[in-house]
Amino acid sequence: MIRAVIAAMSWLVVAAVATDDAGAQQAIPNSPGWQMAYEADMCVLSRAYATKSGEFVFGIRSTLPGVDMVGLQIVTEGMTSRKRERQLATISVPGQDQLWQGEVTLWPAPKLKQTLILGSVPRTLLTPIAAAQEVTIAVAGQEPVTLPISAAKQALKALEACEADFAKTLGIDAAQSMNVKTPAEPAKTVGDWIRFEDYPKSALQAGVGGTVSILWEVDKQGKIASCRTIKTSGREDLDKAACDALMKRARFNRPALDAAGNPVASYGTRQVVWAIP
Repeated sequence: MIRAVIAAMSWLVVAAVATDDAGAQQAIPNSPGWQMAYEADMCVLSRAYATKSGEFVFGIRSTLPGVDMVGLQIVTEGMTSRKRERQLATISVPGQDQLWQGEVTLWPAPKLKQTLILGSVPRTLLTPIAAAQEVTIAVAGQEPVTLPISAAKQALKALEACEADFAKTLGIDAAQSMNVKTPAEPAKTVGDWIRFEDYPKSALQAGVGGTVSILWEVDKQGKIASCRTIKTSGREDLDKAACDALMKRARFNRPALDAAGNPVASYGTRQVVWAIP
């Protein structure tokens, strides 16, 4: 079956993954510190660790200041997957049973002997992670990994600076984006905005896929005002299909709100991965 895979876009409320932090692999930092990468369509904050199973790179992907969700990005040699699949995952810190639970997508890279793990987590998760001494990440079917955390607060400031720069390149006022205190409320599950039937026939017939990054604006009335490509897939039909589907289905119960509860315009970004299994 042909389907469009929405990377780091959908999130579900699911049963918790049972983890035993005491039995987790203890990782050791194998890099001088946090690395801040300015990508064409996002900011990526990461740190590399060494585990008994190999290298483990923990990363946070973000775009604009104030956007309520950020991307979780892990590159690991220790978690193996033979096929692209979705699994349950948890993030926890000492003193709290669980900070987050949800689904992640595992993308195997056999030739590199690595697995790429992508997910989407609330931005509010970053504060307790930065304040903790360590964080434990568990993916169903894999051995949990505990990462020592240090200098994370300074790293988050670097991430915020990157987000402000990224907003400027898109012609967006970073202060306006930061003004959002309560995000716009989707009327339906965000993961339902783009479906497999949206796959362009031209790309399907050619047997090709691609990844496109899109940006949309929700106005003060809670309606989608615009959608545009911020990083092309390399095919106009795939880029256009992503925004067309979003403009067709994205609906909100209410707009974003500022600290005083007033309606304000807001933005959202996601990567859309068109793939033929």
